[in-house]
Amino acid sequence: MSSTASNITATPPVDTLETIFFKATSAIHKSTDPNLINLFCSKVNSEPEGHHQAIRLISHKIQSPQEYEALRTLELLDVCVQSCGRRFHQEIGKFRFLNEMIKLVSPKYLANHTSEKVKKKVIELLYSWTQSLPSETKINEAYQMLKRQSIITEDPTYVNKSSTTVLPQKTKSIFDADEEKSKTLQRLLKSRKPEDLEQANALIKSLVKKDEEKIEKLSNRATELEKVQNNVRVLSEMLIHYNHSTVTEAEKETMSYLHEELEKFRPILFRLATESEDGDEGLGEILSASDSLSRVLAQYDRLVRQDNDNKDDTVL
Repeated sequence: MSSTASNITATPPVDTLETIFFKATSAIHKSTDPNLINLFCSKVNSEPEGHHQAIRLISHKIQSPQEYEALRTLELLDVCVQSCGRRFHQEIGKFRFLNEMIKLVSPKYLANHTSEKVKKKVIELLYSWTQSLPSETKINEAYQMLKRQSIITEDPTYVNKSSTTVLPQKTKSIFDADEEKSKTLQRLLKSRKPEDLEQANALIKSLVKKDEEKIEKLSNRATELEKVQNNVRVLSEMLIHYNHSTVTEAEKETMSYLHEELEKFRPILFRLATESEDGDEGLGEILSASDSLSRVLAQYDRLVRQDNDNKDDTVL
């Protein structure tokens, strides 16, 4: 009986550190998920190379062109500093990592492409570390260098407790979404009949599979939306600078390719919208992406296609 019970309560395979990181900083979640952040910190502390791997992931993602991803990653970094101990402090105290932070606020590197919110957060974190981690001397050296370069003109307000501290919260069970199945499962688990325990095992497996499918579906949706947003941004920038008398053949081909790709995304966005459930926070993002796509395609038709039609008329 004990072996059967242990099978029933077995948890699904544990995610890798990288998987947890991308879930925690993904566009799927509209607000910080405390459970994911706590899980990430626990994973960092439990794995031999967790601190090195976490810094590598964070270094890359803080430079994301998407403001919400960069801010979410900086929030995650802040909690890691509080929760992951001395080894993590030593990693952020190396110039290799500090240089990646500096790039975000330095005009020589990425400052012109970094939002004010991200730059503000970077400076706040650097300053807070000069106060809370005095033994990591390179942090203070980097901060003072930014002050000498007038990139930092005044110290931000320092509070000896980050506003992003994540308090332990009750982990949300995959069964919470289906109250009826949850009650059925509880009843089956209390039973001593082998057939009830087998039924409970089958129910757990089906719920876990459903939850995994939902996560995969949301991940795929985020990927599709990112592709749309990237293509819209590039085509929009090219159209802003479009001039029929100076445009090159290579630029025309690029714009034509982007136009064709975005046309393919029309039915995809429609499908994503129709598949969204009631109360799905991602629906607004899908509709926004669809509007942006329609606007840039209309702009393309107005500028490029109309221009080509006029040239054809002239030849005739």
